Amino acid sequence: MELKLSSNCLAVFVDDSGHEELARGHPVYGMGGCAALAFQMDELINSPWRQVRKFVASSPDTPLHASEFSRAVTNEQIACVAHFFKTNMFARFGAVLSTTTVIPDEITRVRLIAGTLMNRITQATTGSMLCFSRISVVPSAANMSPMFWGGL
Repeated sequence: MELKLSSNCLAVFVDDSGHEELARGHPVYGMGGCAALAFQMDELINSPWRQVRKFVASSPDTPLHASEFSRAVTNEQIACVAHFFKTNMFARFGAVLSTTTVIPDEITRVRLIAGTLMNRITQATTGSMLCFSRISVVPSAANMSPMFWGGL
């Protein structure tokens, strides 16, 4: 399925880091992502990231997962990924909670992290040179429930 967005739409891509219930072995949970105007996505994100994956994983089609990447990474691979983030001018944002995060009884972890992430997206795009007419939030995985975004 191809994502079709108007050229002046801000495409916001979001992924999560694990299990929002902080299951055993998962002491933190985070959500983060990047954003760019739709007409700039290939130039700023897609093409350069495919080159990173080719260098790091020997294939531009191989996904990079931080948990696997960090196990056998070389200094050259770290430099390649760092260069991608230093030289490509797109918005980046994130939000994290842990087992020590104090959460009011009336709010769920999911609602807290989703609301915080929406605030981070606003902060990352407010006052920027981005001129857009709409925002489309695109979860990167099927396991990210619409309840993350509903009612925000």
